[in-house]
Amino acid sequence: MLRNALLVFVALLAAACARQPRPSAPLADVSGRWDFSIDIGTGLARGEMWLFRRGGPAAGQSGSEFTGTLTPSGTNTLPVRVLTVAGQQVRMTVDSADGPVTFDGTLAGDAQSMEGIVVYHQGQRFALTARKRG
Repeated sequence: MLRNALLVFVALLAAACARQPRPSAPLADVSGRWDFSIDIGTGLARGEMWLFRRGGPAAGQSGSEFTGTLTPSGTNTLPVRVLTVAGQQVRMTVDSADGPVTFDGTLAGDAQSMEGIVVYHQGQRFALTARKRG
């Protein structure tokens, strides 16, 4: 009887531990200065990007949203409307004079680089790589 009670207790304890919420992975911090290049087919367009965390828990936001600026070499600085990080997935919308430009990509595990596809106004698609400065 004591053995059965002990087995029931262990089973209940294991079930309770299994239901405990697991700590979530820390959010990747992509804030800072980045260098990027876009393969436009005839060469590389280069530039820099500055990203800043938007809001955070105190502002009622998750802390996975960023904003900032993107400056292709030799052109005007453009606002990054929003960049979101969900796990290793990165999505960004940049406002330009011709309309929004989007980016869908993957963040490296160390959050120091990303790569993906930029989609321009007429549906043109180009590969983008970016590396965070130290």
